[in-house]
Amino acid sequence: MGTLKVLPAERAALVRGLFELAAWVCDHPELPLPAVSARVPSGYHAHDVVDAVAGSTGMEPFTECDRRKYAVEAGFGPVRLSCIAYGPRVLRESRVQPGAPRGGKSTALLGHVAAGRAVDPASFGLGVSS
Repeated sequence: MGTLKVLPAERAALVRGLFELAAWVCDHPELPLPAVSARVPSGYHAHDVVDAVAGSTGMEPFTECDRRKYAVEAGFGPVRLSCIAYGPRVLRESRVQPGAPRGGKSTALLGHVAAGRAVDPASFGLGVSS
């Protein structure tokens, strides 16, 4: 695993925010757990981004809404990650058969943060104590 020091500032800020949220959850067991989800913006190259997210998570993309929605979802424990493309390009280029089942659980959970291994936020230079 790398450190936040080598990441671009925007990416490092996102990772830092995730660790800060995790620390808040740990510090406040008296409060209900938050529902956490993340969406990867697909932008102009929407179909390609959905495919890239699918490949990086080991999940299969799927179509919905009469093939107007091309998407992928992955689970990182109770956290949901999604990437969605909408519109006419989806209709023309979707490689998924209508009604195809969604994939199973992601095999690439957070890259290397998986399989119940504890992550020390201090190793990322966050200044968050565990």
